[in-house]
Amino acid sequence: MVNKWGVTPDEAEAMTALEAIVNQPIEVLEEVRWGAVGVRQAGGHVIGLELAECRLRTLPEPVSQLTALQDLVMGGNNLRELPEFLTQLKFLQSLNLNNNQLSMLPEFFQNLTSLSGLCLDSNRFARFPEGVIELKALQTLLLSRNRLRTLPTSFGELDSLMILTLDSNKLSAFPEPLVHLEALQYLDLSHNKIANLPASIANLKNLTDLHLGGNKIAGLPESMGGLKSLENLYLERNRLTHLPASLAHLEHLEFLGVRQNPLRKSARELLQHLKNHKEQCFFSW
Repeated sequence: MVNKWGVTPDEAEAMTALEAIVNQPIEVLEEVRWGAVGVRQAGGHVIGLELAECRLRTLPEPVSQLTALQDLVMGGNNLRELPEFLTQLKFLQSLNLNNNQLSMLPEFFQNLTSLSGLCLDSNRFARFPEGVIELKALQTLLLSRNRLRTLPTSFGELDSLMILTLDSNKLSAFPEPLVHLEALQYLDLSHNKIANLPASIANLKNLTDLHLGGNKIAGLPESMGGLKSLENLYLERNRLTHLPASLAHLEHLEFLGVRQNPLRKSARELLQHLKNHKEQCFFSW
């Protein structure tokens, strides 16, 4: 295969067309790098393509010829819609559409059933794109810095999710469907307008990282002590005056951040007690 990418002639032809579209060389990369323009190949096929910050308004048609593609990064462009040929990429596992102009996803998006990672950070979603619910293999879903106010009840069907970011949206309440995501390990809901947490948050037995900073939370349920796997809890810049005594039951806790809360004396005494009895834990208060 005499081409600089070491891929089949058909794929080399597609890569040459892509170079003309982005008006710059597309080099071979050893690993994913944010902001890069390049490819990764294996076995004579393109398996990773990164066209970040290329000022693209649409996904270039030659991408459809890269049928072995597993990872596609299109962050930092000007995409407003997606072409249907995406469904031809049967092996696509990771799709990064960060920092574009997307406000909705087409109906065919639900057919990308091999996706395990989807990044939609920094777009214009005011409503959750319903087609994502059909992507049952999703383990990572990133939706930071959008305009979401609620999540549909069906969101709880994404029961393979392990990493979920919803920070910097417009959520006014803790989305109840999240309590059904029992595989969840990392949850970021910081910088929203959440005032309360449901007692059922204790269902998240595998949660290790919980980010709730920059909300309007005035109190925590005693059931917080049921988050047995929790290692890092971020509660900075809320309206907390008290803390539940059940925090003492979090045996794996390594970090507790409660700065910039109007904590009363009883809460500060609890923090001091926790500090004295949890030598492995760092407290920020």
